[in-house]
Amino acid sequence: MPAINLDYSQFNDEKREFSVLPDGNYNVKVLGSCFEPYLSGNGVALAFRLQVQDGPHKGRILFHKPAYEHTSDKWKAKGHKDIRDLHRACGFETLDDTDHLNEKLLQVSVGIEEGRGSYKSRNIIKRAWKYGAPLDVKKKVKPLEKKQPDYDYEDDDVPF
Repeated sequence: MPAINLDYSQFNDEKREFSVLPDGNYNVKVLGSCFEPYLSGNGVALAFRLQVQDGPHKGRILFHKPAYEHTSDKWKAKGHKDIRDLHRACGFETLDDTDHLNEKLLQVSVGIEEGRGSYKSRNIIKRAWKYGAPLDVKKKVKPLEKKQPDYDYEDDDVPF
């Protein structure tokens, strides 16, 4: 067994509380993924670890856990859509191994799910799209042009 020599007095053992990130859009990198069973026993999530790449929260880790298998068809379908959206945002139309997503950059919209009971509030990934797209896109709406009618009723001789 190797002998080690560490100075344990240099470590800070205070507990750190990690707060949730504010709502917003973030540039992230995929660090990895794995299958993770739900504590409820209702299925299995495909858990992605994402790292914020810039801004005041650079280096923070986000978790995205869409359902891969679930007893509810609704949740399973939503999970599969979320998985598809994530790998499309990384540039893959189809995917057979999530290891191909490692180190890929993408953008995500992050929200906050309020905690209930003994559960703490947490971040959720609401949407994912390709890296490099403008973060705050606002669609410009053109005003509707009024067209003049093609007919004129002033010379109509039918009495009403």
